[in-house]
Amino acid sequence: MAKSAQTGKTKARVSRRTVKAKPKAKAKAANPKATPKSAPPAPVFPVAVVATFLNITPRRIQQLTKEGILPKAERGKYELLPVVRAYCIYLQGKLMGSDSMIPDMNFEKARMMKLKNEKLELELSEMKEELVPVSQVEKSWSEMVTSAKSALLSLPKKLAPRVAGEKDTVKCHDILKKNITQAMANIAKDGSK
Repeated sequence: MAKSAQTGKTKARVSRRTVKAKPKAKAKAANPKATPKSAPPAPVFPVAVVATFLNITPRRIQQLTKEGILPKAERGKYELLPVVRAYCIYLQGKLMGSDSMIPDMNFEKARMMKLKNEKLELELSEMKEELVPVSQVEKSWSEMVTSAKSALLSLPKKLAPRVAGEKDTVKCHDILKKNITQAMANIAKDGSK
C-alpha cells in the first residue's frame, strides 16, 4: 500500500481479474427438477471478535450465552448477526427495567387469549345467575343483619313483662327459648325471600 504525502491516507491498489463464466453442464439444464444451491452457511467468529464488536469481555459473552440470551453456533464460535440482535433485545429489556429479555409476542398473545377466555367465562356465569354482583350481596346481607338486629332487640321489651311475673325459672327459660326460636325462624324466612 502506498501513502500519499499530501493527505496521509492510505490508498489501496485494486486488481481486477476477469472471470470467465463456466459453461453449465448439459445434464443440469436437461433436468428441470434439479434443486437450487442452498445459501452458503453464515460465517462464524471466535468469541474474542464478537466481544470486541459488542464492546464487552469474552467472559461476558460466555455468561450471556450460558444465561440463554446469546445464541452460540459452535464451541467458542458465534454467528455475528443473531448475536447482535439478541444482545440488542437484551439491552432494550434492561432499559425497560427488566433484567430479562423482552417478552415474546407469542407469550403475550397467549396471555391475552387466556384473559379474554376468563372474562367470557365470568360473563357466562353471571348470565346463568351463578355469579352475583358484590353490590347485590352487600345489600342483601345488610337487609338481613338489620332485620335480625331489630327482631332480637325487640325481644326484651316484648318478654320483660311476661317473665317478670314468673317465679319459676323453668317457665322463664321456656318463654325466652320459644320467643328466641320464633324470632330466628322469622329471620330465616325473611332471608330466604
